[in-house]
Amino acid sequence: MANKYLIWNDAACGGKNVEWIEMNGREFFRFLNSGESSGRRFIMLGSDICPEADVIFIEATEAQYKDWYTNYCHHCYVKKAMPEAGPLSLDMSFGDEESASLHEIIADVTVHVESAAIQAALMNILPYAISTLNQNRREAVTLKYFKYCGKADREIAEILGIEEKAFVKRKNRALDDLRKFFKK
Repeated sequence: MANKYLIWNDAACGGKNVEWIEMNGREFFRFLNSGESSGRRFIMLGSDICPEADVIFIEATEAQYKDWYTNYCHHCYVKKAMPEAGPLSLDMSFGDEESASLHEIIADVTVHVESAAIQAALMNILPYAISTLNQNRREAVTLKYFKYCGKADREIAEILGIEEKAFVKRKNRALDDLRKFFKK
């Protein structure tokens, strides 16, 4: 099976009377790295929507994207927190003598569940965020933080055959783009 990529023919349609353009993976990747994709949002749908595709990336409005992202983060948290178990209510009564809820039994005020959930969700979406960068910025981030994480900027610039200032500029712009991506 393959992934499906659907974008609006008219970026200004705002999700109304949409005419779709279907792309293959390469075309979509090129589109994401072009200036044409600036300000456009995409959501990821599962195979339950279209059985002949593993995943569908579809253009969406800002409101649809925010709603999807909230649900996506929640789904990632639940999947990681309870990989094989079903949902469990913390309001369930537990114990024989005194009626205590699971809130009282397992409460740990030192744990920041929301922060951990957000961190896990961000790590799951990081590859997608990096794929939205242009080729030079994506390369700078990938080399600096994944392939040569122990090397200085100067050393990586030498590997690329460019000046250190040029590499630092690419890296910093990539980091700014990623910050903007995650603030949406």
